Amino acid sequence: MKIEDIKDSSEKELVQKFKDRFKLQDTDFTINKKGIITKIKSDNPEAHYELGNKLSDKGLYKKAISAFKEAIKLNPNYAEAYNNLGFTYDETNNKLDAIVEYKKAIKANPKYSDAFFNLGLAYKDIEEYDEAKEALENFIKFAKEEDTKDVEHAHKLIIEIDKINISSEKEKNRRERAYYTPNDIKKIKSPEKIKKIPKRKITSRMPTFPDVQDYSIYEKYYSKKKEDQEREKNPEHHFNLGHECLNRRMYHEAIKHYKKAINLKPDYFDALHELGLAYHGDRWHKKAINVFRKAISKKPDNSLVHYHIGLTFSEMGKSKEAIKEFKFAIKLRPFNPLIYFSLGLEYEHIRDLNNCKNAYREFVRYPSSQYRDLIEHALEVLRLLSKKGGIYREYIDFKL
Repeated sequence: MKIEDIKDSSEKELVQKFKDRFKLQDTDFTINKKGIITKIKSDNPEAHYELGNKLSDKGLYKKAISAFKEAIKLNPNYAEAYNNLGFTYDETNNKLDAIVEYKKAIKANPKYSDAFFNLGLAYKDIEEYDEAKEALENFIKFAKEEDTKDVEHAHKLIIEIDKINISSEKEKNRRERAYYTPNDIKKIKSPEKIKKIPKRKITSRMPTFPDVQDYSIYEKYYSKKKEDQEREKNPEHHFNLGHECLNRRMYHEAIKHYKKAINLKPDYFDALHELGLAYHGDRWHKKAINVFRKAISKKPDNSLVHYHIGLTFSEMGKSKEAIKEFKFAIKLRPFNPLIYFSLGLEYEHIRDLNNCKNAYREFVRYPSSQYRDLIEHALEVLRLLSKKGGIYREYIDFKL
């Protein structure tokens, strides 16, 4: 896309600012399909730094990361770029890479208060409270005059961390002693002597991370990541996520999770059925029917799937196919009132009044307060089609 094709006025102003400040030409800009600057050609690290900030504000984190890295490549001591790169990782919930970048920012500028503050928050998020407290204390030490609100927040966080540390002291002691054999512990008379006994090596293999000397912050992350990997291999996990999204009418997300569940377990009937419902909700009717057919191949006698196929055909305007599915569903499960109502509604739509009357009669035989509006509609149609409409109403009022 060319600069002339940009429609957004704010983006045009940004292009002009970059041109004036960094002396760029039209050919130095890379524009995406939405008319947003995603990359520039420049030897000035500040240009890439400014672009990274703009991209991060727009939520284009991958492009922002690339821009900050380009700024750091041109200026390896660019503390602000390291800090904002760490913040961008933080926004994508990549806490460990964020911590690495914050530390690099502090290394480039040992009195950089913003980096200490961000580092403290990141450590707190991964429950490394001692490191978080130390970083926040350094932030308070190097804070600027305009950072008064953040200083107050840092003090509150330190108080909160102290409370957590007091409550978890016993657990920490238990973990410390877990590295010694029972014979070692018998020899210890005071806690101070624990430090003199060499700790045994942890048997679990730890991942290697570049540019970081202290690997203790990754221990909890590694175990959590292992749990997440095991969860990702569990089709039930993806089915539950899909079910939750379906209940919230987040059909696109539900479809993704159901597909993952089915890839892990191809004969997963419930996932196939609800994937069809998600496609139906998202108006992908043909896909919904195909998936419903696959579900029926697993359980041919399931009336609910046939009922949902009928509803999908009904929305597509294919009344004959819908009626056929509704009848088959009734044959499998004769006591589901909703199927009778849907069948009656379809007959009403194609003006088959005799069959419509019979279907609605069956529906009102099973009155329930949760179907009150549907019952009102069925009774009104029966009143118009039959002299016995008043008798049916008295019967329903008695039942309810």
